[in-house]
Amino acid sequence: MEILSWILFGFVVGLIARAVMPGPDPMGLIATTVLGVVGALCGGWLGQALGFYRSEENVGFIGATLGAVVFLAVYNYAVRRSSRRLAQKIEAAGASFGQGKQAERNEKEKKRVA
Repeated sequence: MEILSWILFGFVVGLIARAVMPGPDPMGLIATTVLGVVGALCGGWLGQALGFYRSEENVGFIGATLGAVVFLAVYNYAVRRSSRRLAQKIEAAGASFGQGKQAERNEKEKKRVA
């Protein structure tokens, strides 16, 4: 039963983190739940590192939400950066492909005119 309460807690924290962060987040229910649980773990670890919590204390709701927001920001940065790189690679491949086709058209036009 404790695992089920952690999953429910993670889902609620994940929803709140997604509502706080600006921009679109195309995550499903499972990813939102994982976001909340990982955020709670990150919030607990960070809270212990900064001295807000001791190892035997549970992470508070605010700490878990802050951890989820930080985790979501890092996730969004990584996803946007990788998708930007992929778009640049596709654009470069398309540009070189288009230039090759244009060169072929120019050659055909020269042969037709001559």
